[in-house]
Amino acid sequence: MVTDAHPLPAAPLVSTTRPLTDRSPSPWGFRIGLALLALATGALTVWAIDSASESQYYAAIAVSMSQSPANFFFGAFDPAGTVTLDKIPGSFWVPALFVAAFGYSTWTVVLPNALAALATVVVVASTGRRLVSPTAGLIAGAVAATTPILIAVSRSNQPETFFVLSLSLVAWAAARALAQRSLGWLITAGLFIGLAFQMYMLVAWAVWPALALAYLITAQPVIRRLWHLAASATISIAASLTWIVIVSLIPADSRPYIGSTLSNNPWEMVLGYNSLGRFSATADSSEYLSFSPPFSGDPSAVRLFTEQLAGQIAWLLPAALLAASVLWMLRFSRAVTVFLGAWLVIFAAMFSAVDGMHQFYTAALAVPVALLVGLAFGVARRRGILWPQVSLIVVAGVTAVLISL
Repeated sequence: MVTDAHPLPAAPLVSTTRPLTDRSPSPWGFRIGLALLALATGALTVWAIDSASESQYYAAIAVSMSQSPANFFFGAFDPAGTVTLDKIPGSFWVPALFVAAFGYSTWTVVLPNALAALATVVVVASTGRRLVSPTAGLIAGAVAATTPILIAVSRSNQPETFFVLSLSLVAWAAARALAQRSLGWLITAGLFIGLAFQMYMLVAWAVWPALALAYLITAQPVIRRLWHLAASATISIAASLTWIVIVSLIPADSRPYIGSTLSNNPWEMVLGYNSLGRFSATADSSEYLSFSPPFSGDPSAVRLFTEQLAGQIAWLLPAALLAASVLWMLRFSRAVTVFLGAWLVIFAAMFSAVDGMHQFYTAALAVPVALLVGLAFGVARRRGILWPQVSLIVVAGVTAVLISL
């Protein structure tokens, strides 16, 4: 293993000796491929955007938030700023700016999500290229771009797309942190988790166990690993809680009422209604409200493979699990493999256990799935090993066929 006296190169993380079988695109080839992938993603997300799916509830929020700086910051549901929406408003700040600049229409509240999905694909592809090769990057980007649930949310004004973009930035920074064993990049990854928290609250923190476990197995002294994690986690938590702390310090009569709470308290909204309240449909109403969207069946170990969810994301899960195994067998970076594999397992377990959820929630799986598949294919191709490449294609194809029956 590489010691601290010999830092790892920035890219790639696999051997820099290219076998004759490696036909990865040149840097210019990657740029052209990425441009074509971006155009294809744009076609999927932007085409006929005026007729895209639009939630009137979230559209009204974007309009209200565009009315004044106070409404913008608090996420006011109504133009008068009397009550907020039921979550931290981070995912609606960009749509509100679009409405303020161009006026309200379907495209002004949906186009920001389409652009966020496009940016996600570019970030995922760039991360895959840095970790392994241009081929790995383009495949990872293509998997993200063709994940059905990600395309669905990108053609709506639901809040998930900006959360997924934030997660892709976490992966991009974490790749550098794990490769370089860098406190600066680990802090950057933590700050992006804080950004993801503004978009989707506590779900964002579910990335931290995977990142911490991966960083703990990097080749450096134990004390250094621990204090790097402690410092970056502290900064990440502070960044995550900024909005909640500011709002809680403002007198209740000087701000809107916090939506979906019993006590007009942002902590209750985040930790109760949008956390504990999602895991129990029978939550104690004297403490916090609960809400369980009835769109994805009952909690179970196979929930992601049920009729409501299988076609959205599950057809990629067997290939992603195979990809993690391939990366481990081919002795690819243990830290990156653990990070992406644990991320996938934690999120899949969380979505399987929550009492109720919307199909849109599973769009968060697109990032680890895409990177696992892209990296495994890219590593196998780079080393001239055929069976993983064939196996990944066959497993994904067979799963897709079985789900469509």
